[in-house]
Amino acid sequence: MSDLNDTLKRRFGVEIEFLFPTWENIQCIVNHGLPLWVDPSRIAVFGSTRQYNKNEDWKLTTDLSITNGDGTVGFEINSPILQGEAERQQLAQITNMLHHCGALIDKQCGLHVHIEIQPDFNQQQLKNLLKLQLNLEDSFDCPV
Repeated sequence: MSDLNDTLKRRFGVEIEFLFPTWENIQCIVNHGLPLWVDPSRIAVFGSTRQYNKNEDWKLTTDLSITNGDGTVGFEINSPILQGEAERQQLAQITNMLHHCGALIDKQCGLHVHIEIQPDFNQQQLKNLLKLQLNLEDSFDCPV
């Protein structure tokens, strides 16, 4: 049971890349009531007027590496540093909100997960993590 408790204590972050059929879908995200800061330098129409708080806010910005069929750019939501069950639930809320607001993914899009490795992360744990990644590599890289 201590392994689960250790896992819940470990900090992590995510980056979610996606497309919207139209720019109007952004309004759905903005009105969803989650702690989301919209980058005004990239999404001026719906951009946030308040200061970005990197410790609390999810950040919505454009992603120039992703393009829609009509030539418009894709988007990316970056999490703050997350930790524990409550913030895992917040991640679930964000992904449900994206689905509800019509977000789309294709082979250009990615989900990046950053997992904190502290000095307590021993050599065997690192080996296990690398083996797991190698064993699941095809699943991680599979096309949509």
